[in-house]
This record gives sequence, C-alpha cells and structure tokens, in this order.
Amino acid sequence: MESYIFDFDVVGKRILMALADACGRKVNVRLMVDGIGSLTSINQIRAYCEAQGIEFRVYRALPYISTILKHFTRFLKVTNRRNHRKIMITDKTSAFVASYNISKVHSEKESGTAAWKDLAVLVKGPEVAKISSLANAYWLRFPFSLVKRHKRVNFERVRSTHSMIVW
Repeated sequence: MESYIFDFDVVGKRILMALADACGRKVNVRLMVDGIGSLTSINQIRAYCEAQGIEFRVYRALPYISTILKHFTRFLKVTNRRNHRKIMITDKTSAFVASYNISKVHSEKESGTAAWKDLAVLVKGPEVAKISSLANAYWLRFPFSLVKRHKRVNFERVRSTHSMIVW
C-alpha cells in the first residue's frame, strides 16, 4: 500500500489494524508513505508497523538538519519530488488506484458531509501486475528512511515503470 498522506488518526489506525490483521494471516504487507505528506505521523506509524510485523518505508524522508545544510542545493532540488500515488494491491488480483489519502478528512463516517470528495478506481486483470511492478520498483528504489538510520546496501538501480501502465 502507498499513500501520500497517512494520518495516525481514527481512520489511519483502522487501516493499520486491517494491515496487522492481514499480517496475522501470514500475508506479506508493505506500507510506504511520503516523507512530507505523512510527516507528522511517521514515528507513530513506524512504531505500530514494527510491533505488528508490517514492512514500512518512507518515500524521500526529510533528512536531519545537518544533512540539509551539508547538501543544501541537492536538498532543494529533490525535496519536492514527492510520491503522491495512492495504491492498494490485494492478492495480486486487484488494485485500487485513488486520489484519497488515509485521513479522517476523507471519511464520510468520521467527517460527515464535510469529508473531501475523492475517487478510487478498481483495477483487475493483467494491468494489476503492471501496477504491482511499479509499486515494487519504488519499494526497491527507496529502501531507506532517514527517520531511522539503516546501514546502506547497494541495490541495482530500478528503472521507472511508469510507461508500462496503460488505462
């Protein structure tokens, strides 16, 4: 699952519980959130995911201030390259591609008529493999989150598969 905004609110916790439930059924569960869009919730989400066995990554997490100062020009160039995709792949047979984020402001149940109006498309068939390939490429391309330091490992650079998706 990928989401730009993933709030650790009533809706986010509900989604996390569903992901944890899937982990309990031995389903391989991955969650990637954006480093700016989900900035205020990353530490809480990470702690929950670690406790529940959910694989968790942050797309382009904001680096520590010393890193920003050391590489300021590069920081300015890449900071606004965000992952605004909202993708949910289930059992490699269906995928939801959406405009909504994981937040109570997107939920009519939580926000009533004030909820933001967004759309999701259910994709089935061979296109799901292409969407899954794209999500996996990003998972492999951005394996490290600067919120929690990891030892660097050299991964073969994965080319973007954006051109593979045809609607």
